[in-house]
Amino acid sequence: MRVWIRDPKTKQQSPTLTLLVVTTLACLAKLLVSGLTINGVALGDFSGTDFAAAVAAVGALYAQRKWTASKYADPVAPHAPAPAEGGPPVEGPSQ
Repeated sequence: MRVWIRDPKTKQQSPTLTLLVVTTLACLAKLLVSGLTINGVALGDFSGTDFAAAVAAVGALYAQRKWTASKYADPVAPHAPAPAEGGPPVEGPSQ
């Protein structure tokens, strides 16, 4: 079972995008229930600043990974297809 969210641009599974979405949803849930008492259990305070810091940290991780993948060759990504027949000749080693 694959649970990774696909990157909209590359259509490949993206663990960091999945982490970003899950972190955002978890922090949003924590923000909504912060300060409540459920069955005698008091939930700690979680402010908008805490939410922003958590999502910004994971968002920076995602942005850094995308920047690195675009700047350097990604060894996991599929390679470009070979040129079609009739294209320019490719020089090889002389024999």
